Amino acid sequence: MKKITYTLICLLFLNATLVAQWTKQTTGVTCKLNSVCFTNANTGYAVGDYGTILKTTNGGNNWTIQTVGDSTSSLQSVCFPSSNIGFIVGWGCNERIFKTTNGGASWISISNNCALLAEHFVNTNVGYIVGNGVFKTTDGGNNWIQKGGNQISVTSFAVFFTNSNCGYVAAQGPGIYKTTDGGDNWYHNNLTGWFFSFYFTDENTGYAVGDGGEIVKTTNGGINWINQTSGTTIPLRSVCFIDANIGYVIGWDGIIIKTTNGGVNWTTQISGIMDKLHSVFFVDANTGYTVGDGGVILKTTNGGQWVEEKNKEDIFSVFPNPATNNLTIEIPQSTTENTVIIFNINGQEQIKQKITESKTQIDVGNLTNGVYFIKVTNEKGVSVKKIIKNE
Repeated sequence: MKKITYTLICLLFLNATLVAQWTKQTTGVTCKLNSVCFTNANTGYAVGDYGTILKTTNGGNNWTIQTVGDSTSSLQSVCFPSSNIGFIVGWGCNERIFKTTNGGASWISISNNCALLAEHFVNTNVGYIVGNGVFKTTDGGNNWIQKGGNQISVTSFAVFFTNSNCGYVAAQGPGIYKTTDGGDNWYHNNLTGWFFSFYFTDENTGYAVGDGGEIVKTTNGGINWINQTSGTTIPLRSVCFIDANIGYVIGWDGIIIKTTNGGVNWTTQISGIMDKLHSVFFVDANTGYTVGDGGVILKTTNGGQWVEEKNKEDIFSVFPNPATNNLTIEIPQSTTENTVIIFNINGQEQIKQKITESKTQIDVGNLTNGVYFIKVTNEKGVSVKKIIKNE
């Protein structure tokens, strides 16, 4: 009965024209981007290797390159506790902390601390950074004090504070540590693993993500962490929640997964890429960004959902559908080269082909049985349809 219902649902959408859930932005760079942060619906920042800083003031339509006067650092994290005051931390030959007080118009080096990977600012004055150590400032970055001492003696990858005193650090191998006194003392709850990002929706409820597709959740302020079923073994690198129920996780191989019930279930969204993704940030319930390798920035304006546009021009047809060994794609009105990409249900690219003929046959015999998405891009735009591969 389940199989019949599933097939009927798929058939209902075989001829639907769909709008992609995540779309690539034009960045002008090809280096790895490690972190993204927005201060409002229009203004955002992304940072990455070779001292790269990108800024947009129109919701990602355009990104301009800023400079910190240092092309050797791999900038790992950007954080803006207010619209004008922001901080960047780096890892590399010239590990530094940079600060802006004018919305990124200029950046100044405020410290030469050792290799740094992540940061979290509670407000414009109180912040924590981690990497080869845990450091705290209470005066907006003018001075930094090392915290943790011998309690956290290995590299730390992530940090999140729910208030000025209560926070969490993910350390290499040992797992998650917690402090309740502003970093003077840290407690380990025996949860081990490699975690790379935290997000807390309130002082008790939080999530951590890491290698092997691992997602853990706490509802009692880190006393216990419960494994979630992510549905993947792909390394996960960043987590962001919009409210108590809706959250997103991204990672390698272009994976994006979403929950709408506080982590009880996670569903895969289609990114359309296979690049490693490193950071995700949502401005509101519908608008979000993720960044990764190759200068990739993806944006969604509909919470990552496929949307059927009934009045959208149908730029191609595909048949037979369902298909067994071959698909025929017909693009009758195209005058330029067309790009055809077939994705699996997890958003992973399976087939990519350039075609110039109005009718082209594509071999899908090696694909496993199931549901796929076929995307055609040409001068008329982008169109996506669902297809079924059967034996």
